[in-house]
Amino acid sequence: MDFLKGFLKNLLLIFVLFLVVYFMYPEVVKQMLEAYWLILGPMALIFVIVAALPKKRTKRSD
Repeated sequence: MDFLKGFLKNLLLIFVLFLVVYFMYPEVVKQMLEAYWLILGPMALIFVIVAALPKKRTKRSD
């Protein structure tokens, strides 16, 4: 439970810092998010497709 509390505190801190930077430099944050989407968007799509593929079952002969 302590791990979850610490994780949520860190996540909240990152979100607050993101909002502060967003309100100070909205154009820079917009460009940063577009760059991340260009890189991570196709990777996420490939991950979803690969996860949806049926898994091959191999027969074990002992």
